[in-house]
Amino acid sequence: MSDNFTITDAQHDYSEFGLSKNPFPYSPVPEDDPAVYCGQQQVTDRISNTVSSVLSTGKSKHLVVTGKYGNGKSHTLKYTRSLVRDRDDVLVGYVAQPGDGFLDIYHEFVYDIGFDRLQNLSYEFLAKVARAETDKDPTGADEVRHLIDDGDVLLSELVPTAVQQLSDVTKFADFARAMIHLVYEDTNLYAWQWLTAEGLRYEQRKEMEIHSAVDDSTTAVRAFTALKNMLLDFGYTGVFMFVDEFERISQLTPKDEQQTLNSIRHLMDQNSQDL
Repeated sequence: MSDNFTITDAQHDYSEFGLSKNPFPYSPVPEDDPAVYCGQQQVTDRISNTVSSVLSTGKSKHLVVTGKYGNGKSHTLKYTRSLVRDRDDVLVGYVAQPGDGFLDIYHEFVYDIGFDRLQNLSYEFLAKVARAETDKDPTGADEVRHLIDDGDVLLSELVPTAVQQLSDVTKFADFARAMIHLVYEDTNLYAWQWLTAEGLRYEQRKEMEIHSAVDDSTTAVRAFTALKNMLLDFGYTGVFMFVDEFERISQLTPKDEQQTLNSIRHLMDQNSQDL
């Protein structure tokens, strides 16, 4: 072996550029939360205009970004997500690829939001109910959580009213029950499974008084719309769904492809505002 052939795990020094590492790695796979973005001005202008239009007018819009492999589509999508996430008045979910249909898109969207965020939203709604139904005045999720943990407010005082009010807001009673059950230690994982469309046995749904399942594209569209309506009731400005590798839908069977596209059309029809 030549003495000139050297393998080492030593890091290159990028400090002269004000960097701790190379922001342009050999592999074109982007980080989940990229900190660096440059170029593609035409693309960034279109995305900025679309996002800004939704935020300023409340009218729903969609945008498709196209390009060859390695051109930076995923990087662009993830960087935009990081910018949108900095706002407190929006919710954004990232879907790595559309899977076999809209049910998979919904599943990945809710998973990206995460259990903790959804549970926090449930506590936010309980705080709203507590302000109206008790002599307490919790300003948000953390305060009502402490009041419940300390026994100053009883869940039994809040839950019936919370389920009813959330059902009125979302127009989906089972969704409302699942959201509220996220605060119960005994059933919060069941509620999470239902909300992520993972499927539950009848006995598990019965424990939460849930009668349906999110098990097809129609109920997935309904559950997504219910979530969006709940967020709007909180004062959120909009919900953003970023779907990567959307072209994979064309690889589905003709029946599944048409069903997926129909579900997306139904999603847009039912959410002409704030999506």
